[in-house]
Amino acid sequence: MVRKRLNSSFRGKLIVAGGVLMLTIGALAALVYVSTERYQYHLERSVIANQVLSGFQAISDHTYRKLNAVGQIVATGDVGNVDARLANERQLWTALAETQADLERERSFESETDISTKLDRLNRIESIVKRIIDGGAEIRAAVENDDRQRAQAELEMLQSGEIAGRFNDLIDEALAAERVIVTTTQSDAIALGKAIGRFLPVAILVTLLIGSFVATAIFKSLRLSLTQLRAAADAYTTGDLEHRSFDLPDVEFDQLAAAFNRMAVELAARRAEARQSQQDLEREVEERTQELSQTLKRLENADASRRRFLADISHELRTPLTLIQGEAEMVMRGGAKAPDEYREALTRVRDQAIQTTRLVKDLLLVARAEEGNLNMERRTLDLAALVREVNTDFRSAALKKKLRLTTDLPQRPMFVSGDPFRLRQVFGIVMDNAIRYSGEGQDVSFRLGSNGRSVQASVRNRGAKLDKDEVNNVFDRFFRGNEAARSSDGSGLGLPVARAIVEAHGGTISLQPEDDGVTAVVRLPLLEPEEEVA
Repeated sequence: MVRKRLNSSFRGKLIVAGGVLMLTIGALAALVYVSTERYQYHLERSVIANQVLSGFQAISDHTYRKLNAVGQIVATGDVGNVDARLANERQLWTALAETQADLERERSFESETDISTKLDRLNRIESIVKRIIDGGAEIRAAVENDDRQRAQAELEMLQSGEIAGRFNDLIDEALAAERVIVTTTQSDAIALGKAIGRFLPVAILVTLLIGSFVATAIFKSLRLSLTQLRAAADAYTTGDLEHRSFDLPDVEFDQLAAAFNRMAVELAARRAEARQSQQDLEREVEERTQELSQTLKRLENADASRRRFLADISHELRTPLTLIQGEAEMVMRGGAKAPDEYREALTRVRDQAIQTTRLVKDLLLVARAEEGNLNMERRTLDLAALVREVNTDFRSAALKKKLRLTTDLPQRPMFVSGDPFRLRQVFGIVMDNAIRYSGEGQDVSFRLGSNGRSVQASVRNRGAKLDKDEVNNVFDRFFRGNEAARSSDGSGLGLPVARAIVEAHGGTISLQPEDDGVTAVVRLPLLEPEEEVA
């Protein structure tokens, strides 16, 4: 479809309309400004003329009050109130100064000749006022000296036409001149105000009519374009992306309609792509779901195999059997011993046999702990006594490897709530590792202490070391570090079993690498005193 050539521009219409409105508003504003300035001129001139008029009136009042006061002194022979006389003179001088200042302000409204004439008149009035004030002083002095004749002569001089008469003439001239100015400026201001009142509504009405005409012309053009654009937007909102807009009356809106048309084409293409993408995604999700289901089944099978493997290797935990063998060799070494020594050794062998029997039954402890099914026979026990027994159990193994086994155990009991067999198993694993991976002739130290809330047992060996990665993985099942890998003993289950038991007791176990070895730290909750009694 071929579109017709467009010659109009909405921007051009706006520029023309704006120009017309600006010119009209500018003319109206200029008229208002000039009228306001002229009215302000007349108003300010009237105010100043009134102030000058009031000033001359005040000078006249204060001067006549001064003459009356002087006449009263001559008539009564009483010099009167000094404060009142001084106040009258201050007011008179103040009126003269203020009137002179107001005349200076009139320079902006009158010619220099008129202002000079007024200032000259004011200066002559001021000279007469000064003569009257000085004459009053001479009269008071004559009265005080009881020279009534000289006082009367001075009063007659002040009241003569040369002084009082000349003063009256000058004041009358000044008042008449200012009254003319006041009357003229007030008449001009009133006339200007009436003219503004008549013309301003007409000017505003014309401005409104021009504005309405321009706005109507713009609105008609705008409404036609916006109607078509809104129809296009409504069509796109309802999903009709086939709608198109053509031949709008203004260039700008026609370009906007073309952009709408391009957007509709693009949206239609995107919609088709989105629909295809959704179908592809649904198909991929279905495939991934099937893969996840298969992976889950494989993980379940692997977990079952791992648990079976954990049960199968239980017989490889040979630590208790090694201890029994060590006890027997110690008894058999050397000559005959006392029955008590044999009885003590056999008792320890029996205890280890019982422990071994329980150990074999509980090697599934890790799996049961993961499932939350770990059962323990918990009771209140002295952990310090239990640790002493463990150290005694491992003394022969330490001697066999020529290790120095040192202990730092408190003399007072440290009560915890736990399963004695399981805790013995934990410390047996830790001690076995310490002895197993210590170099010949080195020290293995066992310390036990508390911080008021928990018991901390630490076993330190010197020889074997752990790097950072080994520390992070050492409690994983079947993990064996570099040092352990060199030994054929061990299955990698000792520390996982120890952690499961300790955590079941509400404690923690960790390995801390040292410069010359490793320290195993076991923390268990310490019973409160009232719990110990219970």
